[in-house]
Formats: sequence, structure tokens, C-alpha cells
Amino acid sequence: MPRLLQKLPDPTGNIVSNGKATFLIPKGVSLHDVTFHFQDNAVDMTVAQMKARVDSIVLKVSGKAVREWTPTTLDIANATNGAQYAASNGYLRDYYSEPWRRTIEGEERNAMGTQGVGDITYEVKFNNAAVVPFVEAYATIETADRPFTAYPFRHVRNYPGLPVANGRTQMPGQGLLRDYGLFYDRIHFPSALVTSARIEVNKFVKWEDIPRTLLSEIFAKCGLSLQANCYSIAFSATSRQLTDLLASFVTLPGGGAQLVNDLRVELVGTGAGSVDAFTEQYQIFK
Repeated sequence: MPRLLQKLPDPTGNIVSNGKATFLIPKGVSLHDVTFHFQDNAVDMTVAQMKARVDSIVLKVSGKAVREWTPTTLDIANATNGAQYAASNGYLRDYYSEPWRRTIEGEERNAMGTQGVGDITYEVKFNNAAVVPFVEAYATIETADRPFTAYPFRHVRNYPGLPVANGRTQMPGQGLLRDYGLFYDRIHFPSALVTSARIEVNKFVKWEDIPRTLLSEIFAKCGLSLQANCYSIAFSATSRQLTDLLASFVTLPGGGAQLVNDLRVELVGTGAGSVDAFTEQYQIFK
């Protein structure tokens, strides 16, 4: 089906300083991307202003948050795929189809269907740095009416205030990576304090203390770009096939699955502080 570029219906809500704009995604289409256009006082916000004046961009499906971006985290996630995907003054894009993949399981498969779920909305929250904010949005759509659960869907989760020490620190809690049926593509630690990280799943090392210099070189070889003051664990640095991402469950003989029992995520830091991590993870619907 051909792709069409359409303006989303104007947002509702109190679109003022400290206010919130809510966009309702039309049904009966498949969504490839959404581009937000931000202004303040009728002038396009610079990239820095978008990051300073917009608190969050949250996608909700049937009232449940499934993507939780800030302009900073969205720009990090996009720009990791190359400078051509970075934000520009006034404009910030959320991708469903992922043009950087270019694999059999890549771009086309990840468009978001809208069939079989309740309302799909974006909530855009401004803070008090925004004086007279304005936002509109445009979507690349396909008229194919396919189920929301037809193909893999990328979730985004935030983990605020994780401790970093001068040396090695184990991330607290065991919630990260343990949701049933999720595959993890990237885990971002946007802090200069983090110099490397290690992930071990059921005693098997999935990612082991790759230093920034080597990580940057690996990224560059496969067309990715390590962002400044950010350490990114990217399983797609070695393969962009969705089936090669880190699974949060262990496959058993006969095709069953069990939850990971022993997960360890360790950070290596150059000083004490904290970092707000965020993950890009895919739900493979069964």
C-alpha cells in the first residue's frame, strides 16, 4: 500500500505554559512515523529549546503508556542511527517503521496497526520554560487496517535515578529486562559518568565492559553513532534482525519459555552520581 503524509487532528487540552496537548491517532491505518512541530511565541523552537521546554512525549494505547520519551531521549534514540535522524529546529520525529534497519524483519514490519485496541493518543507536556507553546503533528500512514498485535512493537521505558559509583555498581532491583515476551534492542545511559557496562543473563554474559572508544568504533562500522555523554548498549550493533535481540526469556525444548531467573546489570563509572536510563524494547506478539 502507498504511504501518505497527513496532518493529525489538532490536539486538545490546555496548551499553555505547564500545560498538556493530547493528539488522538485516527483508526483504520498503519502508522509509520509521527513528526512533531514545536513553536514558542510563533517561532520554531531550537533543538535546545525543545529539550528545555517540553517535559515529555508519551504514547498511550488503551490508556496505558507504552512509549515514554523526553525530547532528549527521543533525539538520542534517533541520532544513534545516524545524523540524518537527529532532531532539527522545530521538528522531532517518532519512528514506528525503522528505516535504519533495512533487513527482512526491518522497516516495513514495524509500522503500528490500530485495529483491536482502544484510543491511541500522544500526550505532550510543556513546562514553565515554554511561554506561548504550540505543537502540531504530521503522520506517515498506510491505509492498511491491520491489528495492533500483528507485528513487533517498540516500547520505551524510563528508569530514573540509577546510582553510579567510581568503579563498578550493580543496578538495583531485578525489574529491568524481566517482562515476559520482550526483546531488548538498546539500553541507554545518558551520562558522562558511565564508561562501560556489563549484562549477564542466567550466568551467560550478553555484553561485557566494552569501552567507549571501542563502542564508538563498532557503531561507526555499522552506521550507528554513539551520542555524546551517553553510553549505549546496542545489541543491534552486531545484527539488526529483531530475532537477534536480547530476549528476556529463555526458550525451552519444545518451544516454551521461562522468565530469566538471574539478571545482572553492572555499570562502571568515573565518579559518584546518578543516571536516568531508558530502554528500547520490542514486544513480539504471540
